[in-house]
Amino acid sequence: MSDTQTETKRADFAANLATPDQPERGPFYHDGAAYYARNASGEWIAYNERNFRLHLREAGYINKAADDLGISEVDAVVLQTQRDHKLDYVGTVAGIHAGYYEWGNTRALITRTPRLIKPAPGSWDTIHDWLEVLLVDKADPFEQMNPFIGWLRHAVCSLYGNTPNGGAALVLAGQVDGGKTQLKEFIRRLFGGDESQPFKYMTGRDNFNAQLTAAPLWVIDDAMSNTSTIQRAEIGAEIKQMTAAARLSFRGMGKTAVSLACFRRLVFCVNLEADKILVLPPLAADINDKMLMLKVFARIPDWPMPVQNIDEQREFWRVIKSEMPAFIHWLLHEVTPAANWAGRFGVRHVNHPAEHLHHPEIVALLHSVSTEKRMFQNIKRVFTFGDTAGDIEDAYNAYYDRRREAYVMSRAELQDIMTGENSGLQYEDRKYYSGNYYDTHLSATINQYPQYLETIHTNKGNKVVIYDWRKMDEEALQSEGGEV
Repeated sequence: MSDTQTETKRADFAANLATPDQPERGPFYHDGAAYYARNASGEWIAYNERNFRLHLREAGYINKAADDLGISEVDAVVLQTQRDHKLDYVGTVAGIHAGYYEWGNTRALITRTPRLIKPAPGSWDTIHDWLEVLLVDKADPFEQMNPFIGWLRHAVCSLYGNTPNGGAALVLAGQVDGGKTQLKEFIRRLFGGDESQPFKYMTGRDNFNAQLTAAPLWVIDDAMSNTSTIQRAEIGAEIKQMTAAARLSFRGMGKTAVSLACFRRLVFCVNLEADKILVLPPLAADINDKMLMLKVFARIPDWPMPVQNIDEQREFWRVIKSEMPAFIHWLLHEVTPAANWAGRFGVRHVNHPAEHLHHPEIVALLHSVSTEKRMFQNIKRVFTFGDTAGDIEDAYNAYYDRRREAYVMSRAELQDIMTGENSGLQYEDRKYYSGNYYDTHLSATINQYPQYLETIHTNKGNKVVIYDWRKMDEEALQSEGGEV
């Protein structure tokens, strides 16, 4: 028998040994270091080669070599596993049931199914009353309950349906000790109990993010707030990626990056304060519909149960936990989505723009500290327009267009002026006009202040027009939401 015939016969021999309906008989997998076989509960157990061979013998494979092949059944299965069942990733992944998956070029073995609360019909009156206290205020007409339920339902249907996906990032903003953390804790328990902190990875401080794979809930709080324009823009870019991508890239220390499908939801917990709100990304047009920003009302005395001491808090969470199966059952099988609430992530009103996903108080605070406002304020400081628009006597009169009564220059020229020593700006302000995000932020600034900034097309390329900002009247000032 030729070598080729022998190898073919050995392969056929090994393939015929596997019995799919008997977990102990295979299939088996190998990641280059360990072998993996299912136990009786469906979880995947790692074995070194010696113990894997013992497992095969216990499962009924013969360890004596066949006369015509020179190898035993145990040998054949070991060789076939090494050759045909090589893995790129082994571990748990949020929202993915145990089993073998192929995502692009990534061959993954998910070793354990997420442990989720078992849904059951029943009452969830305490949860209902509690959510209303947190999210509904009779004096505040902004609708929050429907989009929040839509956000939860979209997430829970994905988790329980083994159809992992991304969803809108949720912002919970409110006063100190107002219930934000408790609402985040409620979400964590609904999602199975695991959470992780992605801030360092999302802002480039850590190149490794493997710890995120098993956590369905990713949390950022305002202790991580940072006024850095670049870092806030990086968070915005990561939000766009994590909400929209079918698969994400994960990498552990000393490991090759792998592309995995996984369930993930990002939640921000922030205080409604100017310095704390800066943990959120700038509200650019391409991120508006990828976030849901809700105000949590601080009315702890109105909660359906007292929570003033540790014993009361334990009793509160005992009741909430007891009602979670019924609440999840309602989300999966009974909830009727509010009229017109739909959209990509189950939260957007089809007749309203994306801004209607965000509580106006949060939006106003973000705008008051926005990069766009800061950039425009700096432009005002540099381009003074002299005493009159017709008498320009400053360092930049070469760019003044008397016909337009405005400064006209390229983006690169504006960048050189704003970052130069002669601008008179402090270093922190000059940073807004440098780096990879300059064009993005300048475009957003022009869009936010169209009365005073404009992009025009000329035969020498696109130009930025800076109109006389001194002509701003009170009406225009108020339309911008305050002093510019």
